[in-house]
Formats: sequence, C-alpha cells, structure tokens
Amino acid sequence: MKKQNAILLTIMILTLAVRLYFAFSTPNISYESYFAVRQIEHIKHTGLPLMHDTLSDRVFVFSPAFHYITALFSLILPTIVALKILTNIFAVLLIPMVYLIAREITRKKSSALFSAFLAAFIPIFFSKTINSASVYSLSIPLIFLAIYYFMKINENKRYIYYFVAITFILPLINTLAFLFILGLLVFVLLTRIEKLRIKKTESEAILFSIIAVFWLSFIIFKQAFLKYGFQFIWQNMPAQLLATYFPSTTILTAVYDMGVIPFITGIFVIYSYLFIKKNKNLYLLISFAVAAAACLWLKIIQAETGLIILGVIFSVFFAVFYEKFFSIGLVLPILVSIFYKDAIKKMKKVKVSHKIPLTILFIILLVSAILPCIRYARGLDKFSPIEQEMDALAWIRENSGPHDLIAATLEEGYLINYAAERPTITDLNFLLMEDSQQRFEDNAKILGTPFNTVAGNLLEKYDVRYIYFSRNAAARYKTDEPRYIDDECFDLVYDKGVKIYEPKCI
Repeated sequence: MKKQNAILLTIMILTLAVRLYFAFSTPNISYESYFAVRQIEHIKHTGLPLMHDTLSDRVFVFSPAFHYITALFSLILPTIVALKILTNIFAVLLIPMVYLIAREITRKKSSALFSAFLAAFIPIFFSKTINSASVYSLSIPLIFLAIYYFMKINENKRYIYYFVAITFILPLINTLAFLFILGLLVFVLLTRIEKLRIKKTESEAILFSIIAVFWLSFIIFKQAFLKYGFQFIWQNMPAQLLATYFPSTTILTAVYDMGVIPFITGIFVIYSYLFIKKNKNLYLLISFAVAAAACLWLKIIQAETGLIILGVIFSVFFAVFYEKFFSIGLVLPILVSIFYKDAIKKMKKVKVSHKIPLTILFIILLVSAILPCIRYARGLDKFSPIEQEMDALAWIRENSGPHDLIAATLEEGYLINYAAERPTITDLNFLLMEDSQQRFEDNAKILGTPFNTVAGNLLEKYDVRYIYFSRNAAARYKTDEPRYIDDECFDLVYDKGVKIYEPKCI
C-alpha cells in the first residue's frame, strides 16, 4: 500500500472511531431520527415504507432509499445500532471523495490529504451526522463522488456510466438532488461567461441528469407537487417555524460551523480563480458553492445543509491554496490577487527562506477543526431522549388507548409515535398535513398558554388524552409545568423526570 493511501485509510479509521465513540456515548438517537426508525422497522416487517400512517391518519411522501439500505443491515443488528453505525460509515466516505477531487485538481497527493483531513472534521457535518439518521450522511458523499466523475467524464467512457448511475440514485435518497442540478446549471452559466468550452459529453450528461432528477422526483413527490406547486420547497411549513427551520446565518456562525481555516482559504481561492485565473474543475466546485450560497440566501435549503456543502467545497479549496500559495508564504497570496501581473514575476525571483513547518500547520488544522467537533459531540444529550423520557413513553404505551392523542413539543412527535405508539397533534413533517399552520399554533398554546380556558378549549378540540411535559417543554416555555395546571381539572399521573397530565374537565 502506498504511503498516501495508508495515511488516507488511517484518517478514515480514526475518524470513524471518534464518531462511533461519541455516537455510542448516548444510548438513544436524535429526536428527529425516530421517523426513520419507524420507517426502517416497517420496511423490515412488510418490505414497504410506511406511506399511510394509520396512527395519525396521514400520508407520508419521502425518498426511501436510505431507509431500505439501513433496513437491510438492521436485519442483523438492532435498528438504532444499525443507524448509528451506517450513518457514520456513510459520513466517513466523504473523506476519500474529497481526497479524489483535491488530487484531481492539484495533481498532488500531499495537498489532497490535508483536504481529506479537514473534510473529516467539518464541525456542522460532524454534529448533524454523528448521532442521527441523517440522509445527508449518504447524499453528500454521493454528490461529491458525482462531481469527481464529472471532472473525469472525458477521460474514459466508464465515468459517464458512473455519473449517470449516481444521478438516478440521488433523487431516491433526498431532495438535495435539486441542489446538485442547480450547481450544474450555474457551472454552465459560469463557463459561458468565462468563455470556456463545455464538451458535448459534458452537455449531454448535464441534460440527462436534469431530466432524470426531475422525472424521479416528480414520481416520488407527485402529490406534493400537485398540491403545493413550487411552494413544495418549503414543505407546507408554518410561517412561524420557517424562521427557525431556515434561519439567517451570520458570518461568525458560518465560519465556526465550516471551520476557520477552510473558510478563510476557500474565500481566497474563489476570489483568485473567479476573477483572476481560469480553471474549469475549480469553476465546477465554485458553481456548487454559488448554488449553495444562493439557496441559503433565498432560504430554499436549511442553513445546516448549505453550510455542509460549502464546508466540503472549502476543504477541497484548502488543497489548492496549500499547493499554489503556501510554499511562498501566507501573506504573498494577497499580493498575487491584488497585483497579479507584477507580483507573480517578482515572486519567481524571490527565494523564501522561512516556511512554516508542516507539523505546525497540522497542529493548527487539528485544533481549529477538531475542537468545535468535540464541543458539538459533548452536547449530544440535548438532542436525543434520555432514559427518563423513554420510561415515560413506555408508561403511556402501557396505560393508554391505541388512539389516545398526546400533546407534546413539535420535536418529540416522532419519538412519541415510535416509543409510545400514540399520535400527537403535530410533528416535524408538515408535508401534506391538513391545517398545519393551525395545528402548530394550537399545539404551542396548549403547552405555553397561561390561560385555563384557552387550553381547555384546545384540549377539547383535539380530544387530547395526555399532556407530555418534558425537559424540552420546560426549557422552551421556561416553566416546570403548564401554567394553567390545577388540581381540579388535571391529574398528574406520572412524575419521574417527565410530567404527564390527564385532563379531567373536557
């Protein structure tokens, strides 16, 4: 095995070991992942995903490929264990994808290894895939594998087949396939502006991918497309929740979530190659960065999704920065970008006697990349249920009827559906939900209103049998119990870390 391959494999193994250590430091998986857990277990037992939920009398539309893959592995492992292991294995596969792209652009394996290491510890990607059933752990590595094949599409016919295969797979995983198409369209526009030639093979591959993604996506999301049109993008989400689901991202947040070093070097490389130099492969990556940034600005994708894409691209750009500029110092590149014509001639005559040792560079990368990841990993308990909550849900399952409705926070809806096997007023899936705006508002009032009459009317409206008041509800509404609770109309039927109330006056 060559030295570089051994180093790359070592990075992957160590990254996976770190990820699994933190993933299994908590026994459960993130709250939003329990939708995937239900789907996987339904596939295991029936061979089909749960499209019509008899529990809540709702229709689900989603891309099921990720759930089928996990269901296959959950035949030999418990579902949550399979999810934790597979999600982290998929996420680690991003490392060789970044390495291949960086090596293709720079033609240097050493530079590509630095990019691979940075990709292993992108803070936002690390935090969102370490302990959740995140489809991004699979779709994002596949997107960058497709980008790599597109870069090599003119070298060998087999890369066309690989690219086409991934184009078919992406819509079956999640809607991030649309961002992939947008990136290709921006690439076409950018090359036209810069008067770079797109070869026939590339044009045909782009056209085919557009048709394939839209065709497959329409088949999967036909009901949602016909009902909402282009507003399908916002998933029928209540207006109050859009600001939370699609928050504005500050520069400081973006820098922290993507990593300080990749962000700084990435911005510099984009400036240098977009306005000064021309490189078709770099333009391809810049196109995807522009597409992700535009979607963030227009609030078409979640902030975390856009930052993950940008973080991966900037990790690749670090290899370019290192290879092209690092050997002549970290200040001179600025001169190159501002005074390119004069500076480049002078730099060829200058011999720089001081180079930052690679060990120091590695330490800088290590600290700037890993520390934020560790900070995120230590907070996993905040985003996954604790044992007291699982015990409370087991109590509900054993002491309530199969159709008894539970009032709980939005984020706990999937968990209650799975662990207690009971319906809730609402959850995080608003697509095709009737009266989603009204349900969201009413659910928030039931948990947060101080008025007994308001709560009573809403509890009667939905025929709520139990109020599930956990640490999440207490933190959100800044109270240990609903403010309207009294002994006359509510029985505290469970109080072991979670409070469960049964309304009596409805």
